[in-house]
Amino acid sequence: MKDVCLSYVRIIQPYSSKGDLMWYSGNGYGTLSPSWSGRDATYKTDMYLSTSKNSSKVKISLKTIGSQIVSAEKNEALSILNAVNSHYMKNNPDPNLSSLITGIQDGFGSIMTRMTAKELAFLASNPLNLVGEVLKYLELKNLHGMLEEKFNQYYSSSNEFQKWFVYEALSGNYKFGGGLGSANYLLIGDEDGPVSMEKLVPSVAAKHASSVRIGVRFISHKRGRISTSLRGDLRDDVMKNNLMSFLLMETRFLKESKIPLNETVILTMMRKAFAFLMDKMSKIVNKGLDMLLKFLGLEPEEIIVTGTLS
Repeated sequence: MKDVCLSYVRIIQPYSSKGDLMWYSGNGYGTLSPSWSGRDATYKTDMYLSTSKNSSKVKISLKTIGSQIVSAEKNEALSILNAVNSHYMKNNPDPNLSSLITGIQDGFGSIMTRMTAKELAFLASNPLNLVGEVLKYLELKNLHGMLEEKFNQYYSSSNEFQKWFVYEALSGNYKFGGGLGSANYLLIGDEDGPVSMEKLVPSVAAKHASSVRIGVRFISHKRGRISTSLRGDLRDDVMKNNLMSFLLMETRFLKESKIPLNETVILTMMRKAFAFLMDKMSKIVNKGLDMLLKFLGLEPEEIIVTGTLS
C-alpha cells in the first residue's frame, strides 16, 4: 500500500509548486452557473494542490475502472446538453441535438412509490398488474429504451458532441464556471497505482470518449421514488492502459537486454500478460458484482443511491 501511495505522489508531484499541500474535495459543494438548472452542486474536483484551502490551479478528477463520469436526472442532464449545445457548440449548433434535448424533456420522469424498480419490473411481468405505478413504470421503461438508443446513435455519429459532452461531464467547467468545483486535471489509476495524469482539455476528453458507455436507467431513492437517470461510465480505460504499460515494459526490457524474440520468449510474455489480467480480474471480483458487471460491459437493471449525484 505504501508503494502504491508513493506512486501516486510521484505522478502528481511534477504539477505541484513549493509549499503546496494536497487537499481532498470530493465531498465539496460549489456555486452553480446561473444558467444551470440542475441542483446537484457536488464538485467534479476530487483533490487539489494549493498552499491554502479553497484556491488552486491544479484541480484533479480521479477516475478508475468503471468510474461514473455522469449520473444525471432530468434537469442535470438537460443542463449538460444545453451547455454543450449553446456554449461549447454555439458557433455550430446541431438541430439533431435540440431534438435529443426535447426527448429528455419529454421522456425523463419519476414515480412516487415504496417499491424499487426491480420490484415493479417483477409485477409488470403479469398483465393483471398493469395499473397505477406499475403501468407508469412500464411506460417509462419503454421510453428509456428508445431514449438510450437515440442518445447512443447521436453520440456515436458526432465526434464533436462526444468531445464536449465528456469534457463537461468530467470537468464541470461550465457548471461551476471554472471555479474550485471544476476539475482541470484528469488522473486515471487503480489500486495498483496511477496510469496517467494529464491536463483535462477537450482533446483529452475526446480521447476517452469512445470508452464511455451511455445508458438511461432508473435510480431508486430512499425518499420513496424512482426516477430516470442519464448514466455515463468510463469502462475499462484503466485495464487497457495498465495492460499496455505492462506489455511496453516487457518489450522494453527485452530490447534493452538484447534478448532475441523466439517462441519461448513470446510464450513467456503471453503467460505473464495472462497472469497480469487474471490478477486484475480477481481484484475487480473482490470489489463486488457491480464492478465486475461494469468491467464486462453489462448494466444493472436499477441503481440505488443514498447521496447526491454528480
